[in-house]
Amino acid sequence: MARVKDSQIYQLRIDIASIRPPLWRRIAVRGNTTLNRLHEIIQVLFDWSGYHLHEFEVGGVEFTDDPESQREFGMRSEKRVSLDDLSLAAGMAFTYLYDFGDGWYHRIKVEKVLPPDSTGVYPVCLTGKRAGPLEDCGGPWGH
Repeated sequence: MARVKDSQIYQLRIDIASIRPPLWRRIAVRGNTTLNRLHEIIQVLFDWSGYHLHEFEVGGVEFTDDPESQREFGMRSEKRVSLDDLSLAAGMAFTYLYDFGDGWYHRIKVEKVLPPDSTGVYPVCLTGKRAGPLEDCGGPWGH
């Protein structure tokens, strides 16, 4: 098992879909970051509270932290699935949906997969554009 500091680094660009001009963040995270932790990171990046349901879709597989959705829809738990487990490569993309009512779809693109960095502190926001939308504003059409 690789040590935490030996985990490769993923540079991700996270764009909120259907927003013009573009609203996005670029981050770097360790490969041992779980999808559940990535959800928490995204919540901080866009200044949201995290109290709505959410899901990730990676390669046709849906992940969530909601046990009812896991049972009812056959979704997988995101709590133990790391970025490394998903066999991500530069150029690949996956989606994150937050707040099923408002429909905040995000496109997450893997920009780079970097070698382990034992001295770096992760996650880190590298750059981005525009303030995050208000929670419960009605989604992209209400923004």
